[in-house]
Amino acid sequence: CSKSSRERNVSDAQSRQVEFFKRAKSGFLHMSARSIVTFGLQTASVLVLARFLEPESYGLFGILYGWVAALSFLTDVGVGGSLVHQIDAPTARELRAFFGLRLVLGMATALALWLLAPAILNYYGVPEHDEYRWMALLLPISVLSTAPRTTLARKFSFREIARIDLYASVAAYGAQISAAIAGAGAWSLVIGVAARGLADALLSNYYSIRQERFVIWPGLEFASLKRHFNYGVLYQLNAVVTASRTIVIPLVAKQFLVLDQLGLIFWIAGLVSIPFIFASTFNGSFFPVLSRLRDQPAEARAAASGALPKVILGFGFIYGLGAAAGPHLIPLLFSAKWHAASSLIHLEALAAGLATVRFLGNTILTAMGRPGLRAALELKTIVFTAAAMYLFGSRYGMHGYYYGFILAEAAALALTAWSCRAWLDLRVFKRFTASIAAAACGFGATSAATASLPFAMLVFAAVFTAVALVIDPRIIGEFRLNARRVSS
Repeated sequence: CSKSSRERNVSDAQSRQVEFFKRAKSGFLHMSARSIVTFGLQTASVLVLARFLEPESYGLFGILYGWVAALSFLTDVGVGGSLVHQIDAPTARELRAFFGLRLVLGMATALALWLLAPAILNYYGVPEHDEYRWMALLLPISVLSTAPRTTLARKFSFREIARIDLYASVAAYGAQISAAIAGAGAWSLVIGVAARGLADALLSNYYSIRQERFVIWPGLEFASLKRHFNYGVLYQLNAVVTASRTIVIPLVAKQFLVLDQLGLIFWIAGLVSIPFIFASTFNGSFFPVLSRLRDQPAEARAAASGALPKVILGFGFIYGLGAAAGPHLIPLLFSAKWHAASSLIHLEALAAGLATVRFLGNTILTAMGRPGLRAALELKTIVFTAAAMYLFGSRYGMHGYYYGFILAEAAALALTAWSCRAWLDLRVFKRFTASIAAAACGFGATSAATASLPFAMLVFAAVFTAVALVIDPRIIGEFRLNARRVSS
């Protein structure tokens, strides 16, 4: 009887794992399709706005939006992460209290940023700009989708989340492009973000009401959230530390860069952001599922080690291919004021690639119930990055900024991989090595292949594939197996 019971428990666990990952796979496909369309809209927006805006406008917007993002995470107080990642479902009372808490904190932080904005702009040596001060109102807007987003994520409603994100992106980039053409200038950036927030709030509530059959109104029963604070405080610390990077790094970079150069850096980051969008997509569909398996360490380890190797290698290839193409495309598509990005985009791609892989590793720690360890790693990363950027940036300017960025991310990635070793097997670490080595060798080969865009991309693809296969020959067999599965 005992043996039969154990076999039944194993069978139930395996069935649950299969069902969870079917949902994760379906969610990743839907959200990947959304990401492709979003990138197309983002590219159109970049092409249009580059005709109407100066690098300084991107710099000011990026600086203030960093504050908005960091304060938005602060309003979460960690409860959102606990509600999504806990094993049992949240109650309606908890959802109402969470919504109410974020709304109160959103209005308080909006007031604080409104008062602080002139001092922030003064630090960067520019007079007050009303359009950037009004960005403070994005904080209460951003919390309106709090509760419905939580319920949709809990139920793995990835199709609905993908639709929400897609429609919100259409609203954002449509409003942004229209405002720029109408002559709104820097206001177009603010209008686009506000349109996204409002569309997200309306659509999230619409889909949540369809599922739950009731409206989640804000409540003040904060005592019902008490059980989430033990986990939530650490989760919140992790989120705040991560978001504070968007404040700290520009503050340090201002010591050796001017505002136009900061704006160019923000603009380049937007150009190479598509792989990180996919990483966030993978994160949003895979890791909530993984967190439900943290009471089954063997299954969680197998799941993480099975999914991550291909994803890591794929991101390395996408970043590298973009870096190979970027120096050729920028002079063709953009005016002279943006051409300095041609000599920097490959450095941004390498740094962002390292940061993306580290982001996936850190999220494993959160999913497996170790947000405190992740927060410590994020804090070390910020310290590494700020110190390295200042050391190299003060001597080499914008190139030094990226040299420091790359070295800091490489060191942080090594620490993250070591911290995740309990949940990953050797395959993942071999793919870490394969992806990074192949991308680095590909960048080196591409730098000599400046004759034409097709030749540069071909050189990178060939070198990347060769180095990856030398490090892990099983890659080609896995791709053949995946191709057969897709065709069948």
